[in-house]
Amino acid sequence: MSSPPAIEARYRAVFERHYEQVYAYFRRRVDADNARDCTAETFVVAWRKVADIPEGSELHWLYKVARNVLRNTYRAKRRSPVTFGGISDHP
Repeated sequence: MSSPPAIEARYRAVFERHYEQVYAYFRRRVDADNARDCTAETFVVAWRKVADIPEGSELHWLYKVARNVLRNTYRAKRRSPVTFGGISDHP
């Protein structure tokens, strides 16, 4: 396992390089508030699984996580009587 400073440096590099692209992915699909929440959730997953992010394929990996976050958001919307602004019933 890498040292904590190396893990943090790897995460920071991935975050700084790809945050805007992940946020834009969500903005094309949901309103700004939900896009920020979903982007944050995507990077929480990235932090927890930073060792699993493949070198050279970081954005591809993040997009897969983002897709799953979006699916979970849609599922939560269907289960909850509270609606999420800007999220339609059809992905």
